[in-house]
Amino acid sequence: MIIISMSISILTNMTEDREQLSVPDNEPVYEDSVSETTENIEDEHRDDIITSSGIVLSQDDYNQLLHIVEAEAGNQDDVGKILVANVIFNRVFSDDFPDNVTDVIYEYSNGVYQFEPVLNGRIYSVDVTDSTVECVNRAIGGEDYSGGALYFTMKTPEDSWFNTSLSLLFVHGDHYFYTC
Repeated sequence: MIIISMSISILTNMTEDREQLSVPDNEPVYEDSVSETTENIEDEHRDDIITSSGIVLSQDDYNQLLHIVEAEAGNQDDVGKILVANVIFNRVFSDDFPDNVTDVIYEYSNGVYQFEPVLNGRIYSVDVTDSTVECVNRAIGGEDYSGGALYFTMKTPEDSWFNTSLSLLFVHGDHYFYTC
């Protein structure tokens, strides 16, 4: 389910409180100015998607999410695909990562891209399947199997950063899921 962001009620309520609008008591509040502001906000965010947890996704965020899930988990089952989207959403909520989906996907930190398909370019060449679209939409709708995972990878050596610096939560399909 995709929910379109609307801000009409917020702006309507603001006209009732002059202090919130910073309008002096002797100045009138014109309905037209509020309507124009409401229309601008509606136009700017008309195609935004809001996840069940409140993350606002632009159409670009949504398309990037579809591509990274396909590139990372296109060969996994539905839960595996949903898990990749869950990890990205968990990172958006974490203070340790960027606060939007696209920036999480393309983050370059400590000399490392956070997602292999960004480094090798696979994110740009995958064809997103109907199954991936369905799974991403399910994650947007609130389906979450992640247990708070912030990282995932294929199996790595015992002395890898994943195994020495993070806590393994679980394994699903080909991916190992970790948290701090």
